[in-house]
Amino acid sequence: MDMERTDVLVDILRHLPPRSLAASRCVCTAWCATVDHHRLLRADLLPLSLDAVIYEKAVMDAPILFSRRSTARYITSRLNYLEEDPAYGEYAGEKDHCNGLLLIQNDVVVNPATRQWARLPPLPCACSWPTTTMSCGRCHHNRYLVYDPTMSAHYQVFFIPRIPRDVLSETARTTEWPPSSYAMHVFSSETNCWKQTSFAREGDAAGTMEDVVS
Repeated sequence: MDMERTDVLVDILRHLPPRSLAASRCVCTAWCATVDHHRLLRADLLPLSLDAVIYEKAVMDAPILFSRRSTARYITSRLNYLEEDPAYGEYAGEKDHCNGLLLIQNDVVVNPATRQWARLPPLPCACSWPTTTMSCGRCHHNRYLVYDPTMSAHYQVFFIPRIPRDVLSETARTTEWPPSSYAMHVFSSETNCWKQTSFAREGDAAGTMEDVVS
């Protein structure tokens, strides 16, 4: 590829969003070399090498981590570097994971590659119980991690309340789910706080509250 054509290609690639730019590296060897040589991808957000991968073998089992032999010593599934419990096993109490980050019990977000971790602040409880020693069942294991390193170095955690068990049967049969408008608490690592956020449903409802409960 001559210099003039390379300059034109680089100028075009610079205008692509990070996700499309990452996909462009797979077109051919020349495109991959062009993207890497000119450092068009933000290396701090999207590393150019794959050192490990997390995958789920079964829904009820903890995820499994595969790492290269050269990186297996420091990218490990053991979390014994966490302060509160040096005896942590492999992904103990894992709630969710997304693009290399883990959300584990006690609301801790961990990056196994860097061994950095952070605890989420207390969640504004959505249930009506007066103390934290009792639970209505709506606040258990329903936090979901969202992280896209091609877009931002920050992550979010969504708290999605479950449908109360004491909903009247007639209400459950006639109320669509999810509703057209729904408010949830969302944590952002950028602000380090939870914020109640309203969401609008796209398309038709999946069913009724009764369908979900049953």
